[in-house]
Parts: sequence; C-alpha cells; structure tokens
Amino acid sequence: MGFTVWSPLGQGLLTGKYNDGIPEGSRSESIKKYLTDENLLKIKKLGELAKTIDITVSQLALAWILRRPEISAAIIGASKPEHVIENVKASDVTLSKDIIEQIEEILDNEPEWPLTYKPNKYFLDRMR
Repeated sequence: MGFTVWSPLGQGLLTGKYNDGIPEGSRSESIKKYLTDENLLKIKKLGELAKTIDITVSQLALAWILRRPEISAAIIGASKPEHVIENVKASDVTLSKDIIEQIEEILDNEPEWPLTYKPNKYFLDRMR
C-alpha cells in the first residue's frame, strides 16, 4: 500500500508563482490564506537551498516527497507542458542527507502519520 500526494507543490506556492503576491489573472483566490510572511520566508530559504544544488524549488519539493518509500505518486497540477517537463526532472534528483536535514529545518513542520497507517516502532527503527 502506498500514498498518493495531492498538491505536493503547495497549490503553486512552491513554484515561485506567488512570491510577489497573486499574479493578475491567476485562477487561485484560495491561495491568499497561505501567502503569509512565514511561508514566503520558508519558500525563499528553500529557493536558496535549491540553487546550491542547481535545481528549482519545484524540483526540490518533488524530490523531497518522492524520496519516501511510502509515496507511490504525486499529483501535480501543471497548467503548461513546460511545467510538466520541468517537474519530471525531479525524479532524477537524489537529495543528500544534509540537504534533507536543511529542508526539514527550514520547514519545521514534520508531518504526523495518520493513526490508521502509523507504522509501529519496530518498522520505523528498521527504516532508519
């Protein structure tokens, strides 16, 4: 059994599209509540980190989620063919342990397992 991740690019936040606010003609009014100073600062830091390994923030985010063995797929909402081409490159990215630690330090929001799927301590110890 695996998980399918919906909106791994944070409804477009991790594409950089909203770094300077909501662009004219944007389809996403619902994004306003996520355009906080805290989130934009995290995205900026992720962008700086992505540059150090010569990838985009989108590729960094997708590589981060796709590295997990329990993730079977990620649903991206690309609106242009070039978005798909750029995002597919993330499947070739291998993130070092140091980069993963930096990402998790920036995010500071380790997700919790849903109770139904939470692995037991034995399984978690074996994954490390």
